[in-house]
Formats: sequence, structure tokens, C-alpha cells
Amino acid sequence: MSNGRKSPQGPASIQRMAEAVFESRGKALEWLESPINALRGEVPKQLLDTSEGRERVLQVLKTGNGRLQLKCS
Repeated sequence: MSNGRKSPQGPASIQRMAEAVFESRGKALEWLESPINALRGEVPKQLLDTSEGRERVLQVLKTGNGRLQLKCS
């Protein structure tokens, strides 16, 4: 039974979206594997195992929240 919400995309789709956003596979992979301020310092790749985590990563990619900057050390 559906609750009316669209289920978040899978990890491969999110990686492709990141590649499109960054216009570079290398930059997308760096972003996916680095702590991100807009995700409270969490690493996007580590969030892709759950639907909630994928949704958070998608929101950052879609909105450009925090200008997709890496976490400052």
C-alpha cells in the first residue's frame, strides 16, 4: 500500500544527479565522499543506505543548499 510519497531514488541515480550538478564525475565523487556542511558534516555516500538518507542527499543536490560546499576543517 502506498502512502502517496514518491520513494527516493537509488544510489546510482543520486550519483548521476551529482555528476550532472557538478558537471564532472570526479567532483561528484569527491562531494559524495566528503563531509558536507549542508548535511551537518555527514558524508553523502554514507547516507545512501537508507531512504531517509537518500532523501536528505537529494534535497541538498536539488536545492544547492549550502552551495554544495565541502565541510571546512
